[in-house]
Amino acid sequence: MEPKKIEIIDYSGENFNLLSFSCSTFFIIIVILAIVNGIIAFFFPQLFIGISLGSFILIIFILICYYIFKSPSKIRMFSISDKEIEFFFPKISYFRISWPEFKKIEIILKKFDIKPFHIYEINFIGKDSQKNFSFSLSDFQREKIEKILFYLKEYARKMRKNFRAVKEIEVSGVIIVEDLEV
Repeated sequence: MEPKKIEIIDYSGENFNLLSFSCSTFFIIIVILAIVNGIIAFFFPQLFIGISLGSFILIIFILICYYIFKSPSKIRMFSISDKEIEFFFPKISYFRISWPEFKKIEIILKKFDIKPFHIYEINFIGKDSQKNFSFSLSDFQREKIEKILFYLKEYARKMRKNFRAVKEIEVSGVIIVEDLEV
């Protein structure tokens, strides 16, 4: 009989993209396009082309931003059972570890000032070895990460493994370590 397996599947992450820029940059580009549209309308007031050309440029810019900054939806999966723990991400090789391979699970949340760069590092520590796996908010939505951490904690207790979760925050060049609520 196959052991009970819990799976968490995500297609979107937090929809962050590696190509990101601030809102003020986007606003400046829109203002520049509006000025160009005004200049075209000023020089060609009797023609419909001024408004049409400006609107066309704005629509093209919006479409380019949509296709460039759209997050590709690829499957990301976490599964846990009495037998093993598995992670599957599209750009990272498949990660699998069985319960007898380690004695302790240590989770470190590294919080940075930039939102998508909250990195969760999971260390599976054995007697003579250690395996690591990292992911961020761009891989799973926050609610699903909370479920993953909850299941890791519950299964660690069930399988009689040590479990520790901490949060590292850098403030003015000093790293502060606190317990992470799971």
